[in-house]
Amino acid sequence: MQQIYTATLTWTGQTQSLGLHANARSAQLACFHHCQKTADHPPASPEQLDFQGGTGHWEDMTFEITQVDVQDLAGNERTLLHGYHVTDVHTAPTHDGAAFSCTVHHDGKVIGHAENSGTGGCSLIRLDQPYRAAFQQAAEQWANDTGNGFEIEDAFLYALLDCEQNDQIARNNVLIRTHADSNEDIILKGVNLSDPQILAAEPQAHSRWIIGTGWKDIGRG
Repeated sequence: MQQIYTATLTWTGQTQSLGLHANARSAQLACFHHCQKTADHPPASPEQLDFQGGTGHWEDMTFEITQVDVQDLAGNERTLLHGYHVTDVHTAPTHDGAAFSCTVHHDGKVIGHAENSGTGGCSLIRLDQPYRAAFQQAAEQWANDTGNGFEIEDAFLYALLDCEQNDQIARNNVLIRTHADSNEDIILKGVNLSDPQILAAEPQAHSRWIIGTGWKDIGRG
């Protein structure tokens, strides 16, 4: 079971992540350094924060250090897709982007196909009639969950395509995204998520793509 530590700061009613850490001492030092920058009268040493049960205090700031299991953290994007996924994805470049075709599944059963000519406009989603309304409902729920209100079914389809692409990449790489709300991915081969150099590289949230599960945040307390 792989364990890492999150450090968070609560101050003036706001909670801020102080990043991922390979051990509790590293997390305490992060709290101390942040306190030195923020407090009117900063502490002279990390021990002055007086951590008890993972919680430390200084002036009106509260720091919390939490030990977490990478596999159990929140931020699971795959659950937002409501059992839908795509396979047999074929793509081809066009002057306006990329054309694609794919097979659409729900709970492992083929329910139809989708395609886009890559010349502009929405995708053509051809589903067996019994599954059409359920797909639309799932797309609307996904839109509500993600805040996407534009061309909902097409956007939902592209989310399925992204999911399949990430699964393909993850078969040979550990795919890490430096911000949970970012579209920019960083691909690292054989990365050890407990490596302090990896965790210290970006003090904000990380998330990791786990095959069959989706993105799981590993940087939020």
